[in-house]
Amino acid sequence: MVRVKHTGEVCQVDDITMRLLRAEEKRLRRSMQGAPGAGSGGKETVLSLDYVSADESGEMTPPWLEDPANIEDMTLDKLLLSELLESLTEKQRELFVSCVQNGMSLRAFARSKGLVIKTAEERMKQIQKKYKKIFE
Repeated sequence: MVRVKHTGEVCQVDDITMRLLRAEEKRLRRSMQGAPGAGSGGKETVLSLDYVSADESGEMTPPWLEDPANIEDMTLDKLLLSELLESLTEKQRELFVSCVQNGMSLRAFARSKGLVIKTAEERMKQIQKKYKKIFE
């Protein structure tokens, strides 16, 4: 049985879910450096996902609150991608969107457009040259 601390709801979970919850609890306990835990002060404390450091230093801030995404890198990538798309011809852009962004194979793209595979490969090489020029 598992009790949700915030709502007080008690529910039954299967063995696999219970193992996953316990493993996650152990991982969180290890990652919370300086946080009160079992054996400190002689009392066992309950792990709470509500745990947040009150001070400004951020010393005890739980890792699950950190945003792993870097907004600057994501913005730069979007700008470079739009620059790349603007530099491509219509046929190259169609190939790029179909094969690179949507995952279509080069062979399937060539078949769908009635192209020889060599023509599609040459277009892809031209796209790669432009990509290197912009992203490097």
